[in-house]
Order: sequence, then C-alpha cells, then structure tokens
Amino acid sequence: MMGKRTYHLSTLLAMTVAVVVLIAIGSSVASAHGNPELIITPNPAAGGATIEIAGEGFEEDEEVSLTLEGVSGDIALGMAATDAEGNFQLNLTLPDAATPGSYRIRAQGADASALADFRISQTDAGPQPAAEHEASIGFHREGSTGLVVGLVALAAALAVAGVALLLVREKRTENTEVS
Repeated sequence: MMGKRTYHLSTLLAMTVAVVVLIAIGSSVASAHGNPELIITPNPAAGGATIEIAGEGFEEDEEVSLTLEGVSGDIALGMAATDAEGNFQLNLTLPDAATPGSYRIRAQGADASALADFRISQTDAGPQPAAEHEASIGFHREGSTGLVVGLVALAAALAVAGVALLLVREKRTENTEVS
C-alpha cells in the first residue's frame, strides 16, 4: 500500500512532467515555421548606404518590424510584409548620421523574432572598435526563451524525480527493517 508521502511525491512528479511536456509543446507551436533568420547584405555598410534585409521562417502574411539596436538606443528601420512562406525582402537606406560600430538588427513578428549582428563602418579608413570593446559594452546573442525555460523545467523535473526515488527507497528500507 502506498504511503501518503509516496503518494504526494508521485503526484508532484506527475505534475512536473506535465509542465515540462506543456512547455515543450508550447515551444514547438510558437516556432511552427522554424527559427526565423535574417540575412543582411552588405554587412558591414556605411551610414547612408542601402542594405537588403531578407528574413525567413516567420508566420505567413504578417507584418514584421525592423529595428537597428545599439548602445545609444534603437532606431526604427521600417516594416516588412511576409509572403505565403513566411519570408520577406526589404531594401532600405541606413541613416546618414548612424555612428560606426556594432549593432543588431531585430525583426519582430507577432510571435517570433530574429536577430542578426550588423556593423556600420566608417566612410573613411579610420579605426574600427576592437572586439574586446564590443564584448565589454554588453553585446550578446539571445537564445530561445522557450528552450531555456524548457531545460530549466526538465532539470527541476529530474531533481524532483531523484528526490522521490530516494524517499521511496528510504521508505522501503524502513519497512524491510521493521519486518
């Protein structure tokens, strides 16, 4: 016969597994078209230059906003409409006053976004910021939030399962010693 402690631990384990499954299902539904990606050409480009931004893997027939993100703030670049396959292509001109350096371009759809590293070069042959400086000012890649949450939930589920198994084993040992 199952004791109260074992019953509660089993229930907790089942609920944890259910949460992990729901998170995994939610992550796959949100990225039904795959992971959106951006391709920017040319990269690098000088301020005032025309660049092409191509995106793929978004939802079909949706509006995607494009933003240039940097340490001094964000600059809205415009909107793009995806086609029936979830792809878009947009030519746009960078602001003339854009400061040379490292940036990210974000394409934000209704349910998904994509980031691409981008560099605005100087119009003259002056020095470019070093990679160490870029790292020190906080540039980093974003991971999939759903994936991170799913992995954390999985780790928690495994920890709960381990504790539950240890407690069940302990209970069985106690019952064997009493007999």
